[in-house]
Amino acid sequence: MDFFEHQELARRNTRRLVVLMTLAVLTIIALTTVVFVVASVGLTSVQTVGGGGYWRRLLEQVGWQPIAWISLMVGLLVLVGSGFKWFQLRSGGQAVAEALGGQLIPGNSQELPQRQLLNIVEEMAIASGMPVPPVYELNESGINAFAAGHGPHDAVIGVTRGAMEQLSRDELQGVIAHEFSHILHGDMRLNLRLVAVLNGLLLIGLLGHILARSGARRGLRRRSNQGNVALIGLGLIILGAVGTFFGNWIKAAVSRQREFLADASAVQYTRNPEGIGGALIKIGHSPDGSRLSASDANEFSHMYFEEGVKARLSGLMATHPPLEDRIRRVLPGWQGDFTPLNQPDSPAAAQTSASDSTTGREETARAMAAAVAVASSAGHHTGEISPKAIEQAKATLETLPQTLREAARDPFSARGLLWGLQLNADANSRASEWSYLAEQLKETELNALRPVMTQSAELPDGLRLPAIELALPSLNEFSDQQRRDFLAILSGLAKADGRVQLSEWIVYRLAHTHLVAPVPKRQRLKLAYCQAEARLLLSVAAWAGRTQPAQAYRAGASRLGLESTLMPTEDIGFTGLDSALDRLRQLRPLEKPELLKALRECLLQDQRVTPREAELYRAVADALDCPTPPLEA
Repeated sequence: MDFFEHQELARRNTRRLVVLMTLAVLTIIALTTVVFVVASVGLTSVQTVGGGGYWRRLLEQVGWQPIAWISLMVGLLVLVGSGFKWFQLRSGGQAVAEALGGQLIPGNSQELPQRQLLNIVEEMAIASGMPVPPVYELNESGINAFAAGHGPHDAVIGVTRGAMEQLSRDELQGVIAHEFSHILHGDMRLNLRLVAVLNGLLLIGLLGHILARSGARRGLRRRSNQGNVALIGLGLIILGAVGTFFGNWIKAAVSRQREFLADASAVQYTRNPEGIGGALIKIGHSPDGSRLSASDANEFSHMYFEEGVKARLSGLMATHPPLEDRIRRVLPGWQGDFTPLNQPDSPAAAQTSASDSTTGREETARAMAAAVAVASSAGHHTGEISPKAIEQAKATLETLPQTLREAARDPFSARGLLWGLQLNADANSRASEWSYLAEQLKETELNALRPVMTQSAELPDGLRLPAIELALPSLNEFSDQQRRDFLAILSGLAKADGRVQLSEWIVYRLAHTHLVAPVPKRQRLKLAYCQAEARLLLSVAAWAGRTQPAQAYRAGASRLGLESTLMPTEDIGFTGLDSALDRLRQLRPLEKPELLKALRECLLQDQRVTPREAELYRAVADALDCPTPPLEA
């Protein structure tokens, strides 16, 4: 199962959730309407005549129109509450992290625990083919983490201080792999929707408390009709509590299943069951466990790596499976001792010795991989991470010059790194580009960035994409205006020599997608309606290789059933390609893999992958909002 199928599964779960929540909300609205009607008319003001007579006469006395208006107002109350919370969460993961008291870890941090965490996140992001997410530190002593956002482009990772200080690198990598699974499997948007709907239900109870207090105050001053107001308030308090209970029950049920999937994926990604298993054991061993003390911790309880707040009716309302069950699934030999695995003389380490060997690890990892229905060639499945890809990402990061790695992690110099990638190798062209920069930047600023830009311009082709991926998260710290200014100069550099090359367009497109482009609200288009856009994309890919463009185009076009021919280079423009990608981004989730598979067929027609082709593939996948591992022959 790849990213798109997981995304579609998440959508189906969302639809089921919507049905359940809708039924719950409609029931609450109906009961709330009854409370308002009965309280407003009075419990004894309608004479009953036999069974059912009370309700028939009540309806005759009140009429349908007031009942309809009351139902509409209650429905609007829930809708407003949900919409308000959704608006609060419009910035995605950043809003969740800040609500929990998280502090953004700067990309150039040299504090050892933070640096180790950032390195792990960078490796996982590059291996999965998604933007490197911002990382937040929660000042909590418990061991916990979360991933939050509407999608890969606004996702953030949050990790507690306790996890950073108490977990080994392998254990921390297991936790981060678990959180990346939530990102890649489309869980985050579902989690935010749950928060919004529950907030709408909470408003009913809040209104009840307001009315109850109002009725009590009025009762002190006069005794006419105050009982009805208090009765309405009491009824709303009860109904709000009932609605919140069922909402939390649905939230917990959905979350528990996603946690098992994320655990299995973490083992599959890292091929190291002791990583995530050791982290879970340390949670059981630590006196602080995984608890979070933030005032809003309960609101986001279903997003954490492990239970962050104690649930009432823990068996029914727990958002995570029992800790022991999770450990036994990843470490079948575990016997229940919570002594940390990385203590050589610990009973827990001895109990899991069967898994300590490479063979044992692989057997467990294969079993967990089967649990998530991922084929053995997971590295070729969009949105999945292979252990080989993680190792390659780590090696690539170490290959980048230290000065450029440091520059990429600083917002000021990260701009220079990306601008430097736009500099042309031709001396005359580069002179015009330096002149353009002199017009756009202050002299002191240009002189400070010149060494970074010069070194960046000389990077080997194979290191350009990792450098871009490292630099983009730093630019998230800029304001909207600063981002626009940066992109304007990036675009101007590409045009400074009078023509835009594919390599220049790729740098700009990756930066624009990451910093500006919003996730499409509707993704309902079929590929059959986007043949012109698909033809343009495949033509660009075919000409990128230049060895056998016609054959490369046919390899991709045949997969999509396109009957048209390769477009000539004079008919191809990057403005048109931008428009085509914006439209293709609206494809249905299960239509996108077909497009990417056709693109892959086109690029791999000659059985080799150039760095430029790998960059193009990544830029397209990024524009479609679909994480994908690096393209390999």
